[in-house]
Amino acid sequence: MKYHIPYKVVVIIHSLPIIIITVIIIITIIHHHHHHTLLKAIFIHLLFIYTIN
Repeated sequence: MKYHIPYKVVVIIHSLPIIIITVIIIITIIHHHHHHTLLKAIFIHLLFIYTIN
């Protein structure tokens, strides 16, 4: 048995917070068009998560 399946599961679990943050960003854009500073902060946070992973 190859051990690639558990690793793929780990990758999916790690990508879930990014998906959730993306959904939050979309909701934020829809509800608050003028909050550009908040969007930039979330975007920087997203880039920071990507850099760590």
